[in-house]
Amino acid sequence: MSVLLVSHGSPRTRKRSDHDLPIVGDPNARLGEKGKVQSRRIGHRLRITFAIEPTMTDVAVSDHPITHETAEYAGFDPEYFGRYALFNTVQVSFGNAKLRTMILAGELPDVSMERAKKILEHPPTEPIWVVDPLLIPSIGRVLGLPDPKELVPGFGEIREMPINPSKSGRGQR
Repeated sequence: MSVLLVSHGSPRTRKRSDHDLPIVGDPNARLGEKGKVQSRRIGHRLRITFAIEPTMTDVAVSDHPITHETAEYAGFDPEYFGRYALFNTVQVSFGNAKLRTMILAGELPDVSMERAKKILEHPPTEPIWVVDPLLIPSIGRVLGLPDPKELVPGFGEIREMPINPSKSGRGQR
């Protein structure tokens, strides 16, 4: 069986010097305008490419608002949300510059790899998971899949992975 892993939409940006930077790793991050557009496109792509109607489909999200908003703007009904703390934003103990360097070198943080292992021990039963973008390549590596050209997906990207959902039930409604 396959599960569709969706990276949440682009978060709001904050001003720092004269650059707009995404709020990375913030558990309270909300979608920015670009993220809302990306999320609507997710819903469209699910309908057209995968023949999935979000309004009637179970979806796994984190405890954080950005995954809820992504799912809602994609057309999912909050009544069908399964909430999983393991899908929460991956917190790294170093800055974004080091994280970027690691990713460019094809490395992923240990914390995201460990989280992916825990998720796959008892995977959610929902056919679609809206998660932190770092979790997607980590889950792929734990599954033994080859790395895609772009290791970490962009915001609002969908990747299909062969995952056998747990029989242990759903997240909290």
